[in-house]
Amino acid sequence: MALNQLYQQQIKQHANAPVGLSPTFQPTHQFDGYNPTCGDEITLLLKLEEIKLEALEFEELECASPQLKIPNNKPDALAVVANNQADHYHISQIGFTADACTICVASASLLCEFAANKSLKHLQAMTERLKTALNAPNESELNNLLTDTSLLCLGGVRQYPSRINCALLPWQTMIESITNEQTQAHKD
Repeated sequence: MALNQLYQQQIKQHANAPVGLSPTFQPTHQFDGYNPTCGDEITLLLKLEEIKLEALEFEELECASPQLKIPNNKPDALAVVANNQADHYHISQIGFTADACTICVASASLLCEFAANKSLKHLQAMTERLKTALNAPNESELNNLLTDTSLLCLGGVRQYPSRINCALLPWQTMIESITNEQTQAHKD
């Protein structure tokens, strides 16, 4: 089986049995996205929770100073202590409703599968990598950018530039909406 056929199968599986479709949890945030090129409409439902200091991942560390005193000798705390602007929230639950094409629904399903318990900062970085990867000129660059292999199936849309926005809509809707919300909160 060719790699492209495998990707197509994964897209079909996610489109036919989407993870997170029509969620039943009570969201803390709801965001709408629209792709005028394809007519895709999506509503993302998120339940955000503050990250507990103990739950931070060491890889989120951006900088450290030997002068910093780490609470309870927890090196993970550096992420918060070292960067006051650090993203302190993660998605505890995510779901969506959609009137959208197969690629958009599959991408939203992959987002729901991927995003649970990830920090918003991590998801923002992943969204940027996905956007760059889907516009990558060759497959090796795509593979280097999408280190999470579960997202590689979206790489097949590179062959159809008009469909890239379909694959990115759920991801960009989430990031842009949260970014806009944070900007509004700082203005108030």
